[in-house]
Amino acid sequence: MLKVLSLKCFSGDTRPCEQFINAGRDSDLMIHEATFEDDKVEDSIEKKHSTIGEALTS
Repeated sequence: MLKVLSLKCFSGDTRPCEQFINAGRDSDLMIHEATFEDDKVEDSIEKKHSTIGEALTS
C-alpha cells in the first residue's frame, strides 16, 4: 500500500529547540541539517548550529 506523505518538517541548520522538536513530532518526514561532528559541540554552540548527534536525537 502506498502512503502519501502529508506533513513535512524542515530545519536549516540551527541549534536544537523545543519549537522544531514539537513541529516535527507528528511529521511523516523531518529533516534537520547538521554542520558539525559530535566532537565539535563547542563550535556548534558558538556558531548556533547542530552536531550530527543532536540532529538525530532532537
